[in-house]
Amino acid sequence: MSGGREMMAGVLVLAGVSHHTAPVAVRERLAAGCAEDGAQRFRQTVRQACGPAVVLATCNRLEVYCWVQGRRGPATTRLLRLLAGLAGAREEALRPHVYTSSGVDAVQHLIRVASGLDSLALGECQIIGQVRDAFLRAAGGAPLGPELHLIFRHALDAARRVRALGAFDRHPSVASIAVHVAGHEMGGPHGRDVAVLGAGVTGKAATRALMAAGAGRVRLLNRSLDHAVAVAAKLALGDGVAPGRLDELPEVLASCDAVVCATAAARPVVTAAAVAGALPRRPGRPLVIVDIAVPRDVESAVRSLPGVILVDLDDLEARCALDVGERREVLDRVEDAVRTAAEECAAALRARAAVPEIVALRRRGAAIREAELRRWAGRLAGLAPAERAAVEQMTHTIVQKLLHSPTVALRRAGARGGTSARRTRAAILQALSPLPLRGEVQGEAVSRSPETT
Repeated sequence: MSGGREMMAGVLVLAGVSHHTAPVAVRERLAAGCAEDGAQRFRQTVRQACGPAVVLATCNRLEVYCWVQGRRGPATTRLLRLLAGLAGAREEALRPHVYTSSGVDAVQHLIRVASGLDSLALGECQIIGQVRDAFLRAAGGAPLGPELHLIFRHALDAARRVRALGAFDRHPSVASIAVHVAGHEMGGPHGRDVAVLGAGVTGKAATRALMAAGAGRVRLLNRSLDHAVAVAAKLALGDGVAPGRLDELPEVLASCDAVVCATAAARPVVTAAAVAGALPRRPGRPLVIVDIAVPRDVESAVRSLPGVILVDLDDLEARCALDVGERREVLDRVEDAVRTAAEECAAALRARAAVPEIVALRRRGAAIREAELRRWAGRLAGLAPAERAAVEQMTHTIVQKLLHSPTVALRRAGARGGTSARRTRAAILQALSPLPLRGEVQGEAVSRSPETT
């Protein structure tokens, strides 16, 4: 199904940027707009302009998944305008970096993202948790509606199946790629002193990867010393991890062989002045800095300092070529599974769209039954309670059995979608349209027994 085909009365619309379409300079402006409670305010703005939404913000992407009632074109235009406002940029400047899709194409993209297929590191394990957390934060902030709940729960379930199919847990994260690149630039990590700035999820992953690669010591610096100490204890890597404060950065820049930067700071924490001040204390020893933070932790001017090798996310993207040839068969199988899962989600949404029609159909059947029971009330008045209950149960069962086939047909027609399905649904509803019942006056049944008519 193409992205232009809507799955029901509403449609899922996606707009975003990622490492595939935008340099880190663009992504960090969007990330800055979502810092602290900015993401919540942005979700509220999107909700008012377009509809309920989930905002996925990571170091390599910012995406908005919005459920839109009505035409998707105007909503896409509004989302581009809102993203430009979030980045503090002109629409025409941001437009080349923004990708959009809708319908089942947007669902398929979400499943690929949650599976790690769209990540800088193929199959990275952190992204599925980031998608889940973005969904839960949005659901906790305001009602999302049943459609987004269905889509995200389906996408997360599908992503788990896809990951198992591709055995992606054996493949690297962005943090492990950063460690690999740092090790290559400093001639191997074994026995080296390395610093990690930031004790969040990415900082922990980098610390673990460095110790696994044989680093001699890792200085784990964080704004809060207590948090750094707690993280170091949780990693349980022994004396090889030394927690500290970011205030120790000048000494670290002078003594360590490499620095991996992964804080959540809104502004650079590694300035050109600080690096320049440390260089005289390390004559003949190059300093390797790998910056995987968004917004970036390192001032761009550091790149021009002699004796410094600076690698940021744009550089990692260029170095992260996949050996697709060896894994083509697995990747093709995984992509087929993603497409199938997206189609199943679209069918579930279409089937759900038939629920109001099914409810109306069953209400009509119940109304006919109740009207007939009232019409026959005079002859039923002499029945014993057990006999009356038997009549009630019998008429209820008859109505349920009569409505079973059209109910199933409505569900199937809704799941299929398309012109033929719409015709099927219309024919069923027309055949069971609320024709006036005997004894009804302007929609109200008159309580009269047959012998009084």
